[in-house]
Amino acid sequence: MWRYAIVRYMTCQEGGIGLERADYVTIEGNTVYNTCWFGMYGNSGISVFMPTNYDSSTGYRIRVTKSKCYNNYTQVPYIGSPTSELSDGNGIIVDLTTSTDYTGRILVENNICYLNGGGGVHLYKSAHVDVVNNTLYFNEQVLGYANMDARTVTDAKFINNIAYAKPGGKANDLNTSTDVTFDYNVYYNGTVKTSTGGANSITANPSFVNAAAGDFTLPLSSPAINAGMATSISGTTTDFIGNIRLKNGKVDCGAYEIN
Repeated sequence: MWRYAIVRYMTCQEGGIGLERADYVTIEGNTVYNTCWFGMYGNSGISVFMPTNYDSSTGYRIRVTKSKCYNNYTQVPYIGSPTSELSDGNGIIVDLTTSTDYTGRILVENNICYLNGGGGVHLYKSAHVDVVNNTLYFNEQVLGYANMDARTVTDAKFINNIAYAKPGGKANDLNTSTDVTFDYNVYYNGTVKTSTGGANSITANPSFVNAAAGDFTLPLSSPAINAGMATSISGTTTDFIGNIRLKNGKVDCGAYEIN
């Protein structure tokens, strides 16, 4: 079991970055790409799996921040599938935290996830998770997961994200979950689950500078600028590259804050 670890500034292929039965871990500033292709265990680019309580604190104890995850997908059926189905290949997954009754909060913030086979940020059978200021683009390349979604989840927030789906895809999704909030998000090019849009979310093209080349910064004309919730739920004050977030009482959606 890991306790008090930092995984920072790595460039990863092969199996990506995975936590299992860990606590008090920060995963920050990593680039994770081309992973999971031939694994049979349903891997993802960055996985937080069954964290275990070191203490009973309810604050943030696991953080996944300022990382880029792309082109992670599975090509080999999951070994646990009775029907030989593919599984996962997400950019980031928080998985089975309720199976260990984990009491800590998990923060997924300021990440960029694109062209992954599964979801961009996928929550499964988990609780106490905040998904904040992430940029998610053209995920679900192999499986039908949404760019950001919660399946059998309780107490989670999706705030200030950009979810740009592939044509005919899903911007977000929600299944068999309770106390899950989606708000102040920018959705484009895909379906938004009924009743999850959020009163302050918008549907509009964020107009990335050059998404095809992996540049997800925003032009000054982007509707994602100043579209976020200005009150930080995480206490974080900077964006993906260290720019100050709050400017004139406004915050941009997505991983980048535009100066």
